[in-house]
Amino acid sequence: MPPPRIVVPGATVAITRRTSFRKMFWTPSTPMVQQGLLYGMGVAAEAHAVRLHQVSVMPNHYHWEGTPTKANLPAYLRSVHRESACFLQECLREHGYEAPPSVWDKRPTHVMQLVDAGAQMRWPVYSYLNPVQAGLVERVEDYPGFVSDLSLMRGGVVVVKRPPIYFSEELPAEIALRFGPPPGLVAAFGGDMERAVHWMRKEARDRERQLRERRRAEGRGVVGASVVARVHPWSEPRTPCERGRPAPEYLATGDLDVSAREMNRRLGLEVTTYREDQGSALKEWRGGNREVEFPYGTYQMRVLHGVRIAEPREGAILCAPRDVDAIEWEGEALDPKRVLADSAELLDEALGEAVDDLRDVTDPSATAAMGTEAPTDDAIGLEPPARSAGRPHPRKLSVLRTRRRRRKGRRGKRRKPS
Repeated sequence: MPPPRIVVPGATVAITRRTSFRKMFWTPSTPMVQQGLLYGMGVAAEAHAVRLHQVSVMPNHYHWEGTPTKANLPAYLRSVHRESACFLQECLREHGYEAPPSVWDKRPTHVMQLVDAGAQMRWPVYSYLNPVQAGLVERVEDYPGFVSDLSLMRGGVVVVKRPPIYFSEELPAEIALRFGPPPGLVAAFGGDMERAVHWMRKEARDRERQLRERRRAEGRGVVGASVVARVHPWSEPRTPCERGRPAPEYLATGDLDVSAREMNRRLGLEVTTYREDQGSALKEWRGGNREVEFPYGTYQMRVLHGVRIAEPREGAILCAPRDVDAIEWEGEALDPKRVLADSAELLDEALGEAVDDLRDVTDPSATAAMGTEAPTDDAIGLEPPARSAGRPHPRKLSVLRTRRRRRKGRRGKRRKPS
């Protein structure tokens, strides 16, 4: 059972969720595929008062950064994942593919709180560069899937039409994904998001160039946009499933007065204290004490059982509520050069290099060498679902791990059940 999650209003968080078995279910073969996920995000964001900052939808996972204005992040995530999974199952059936029994990985959604302005500046750049870092394209602009531009963090809208399948006609024909800046970043730059976005886009361009030069020095290429759109939705990476350490629950870079090491020490102590308080309160509640107070940040027990919640501890950071409309920066403005100087190294270390290298996918029916030159359709053996739906083709590429094949007898006949 995963440890209890801290849920407080106004905390800017980064979300990562993988598909089951890392399958490429969200391959952007047609606009409608990722359109369903984005539409579900927009509906849930309006229903749960969540502010979006940046979204990147990869073939087998997505990244999302936002700020719930209420302590209801689990409700938002539940809505997004339920609606998007049901949509994708219908979408695959519509195009002649077998629908998976589960779209999203059964492991808990990874939620990482972006504690300070430095983290809120670094993480969107990392998320934005995901298609390039995964080896899909050389520039983010070439990726056929959805990656929200960093300029939207100044304030912008992406209009998503309701997909023609699954979603009820009672829902709006269009939904507006409203993007804006993280509150901590606004405070750190004194409201000058033009300056903040300028430095973030500069960092993204520099990182793209570095990755391109590194690949060329190593003699490696990228998949290419045309090939990405033809990858079979039941394909999966050949890279190992687990690499590095588990991703952390928080990301902090330190500020002008506190170093990153000291900040992370404080946050680690706060998480330990919260879990101890949670465990003690739960033990008393199970013993019959219905007046016990659970630590501030408790979600499940509050929603399901209406337990009493204590006031936040003095000096709390992760467990402190924030009014996103009343955050003020006191002191010297943030130096973007210092914040972004070691962003790549810090993020790679924090995530344990968790990004899949998607240049090589498993496809038993047709294996292709994905180099700098995009192979032809005949070499790949893959087509967009919308184009191949009219004729028979393999419905899936592998047997699910939850499905067992019957063993045959000596003469090749299936054994009768005993």
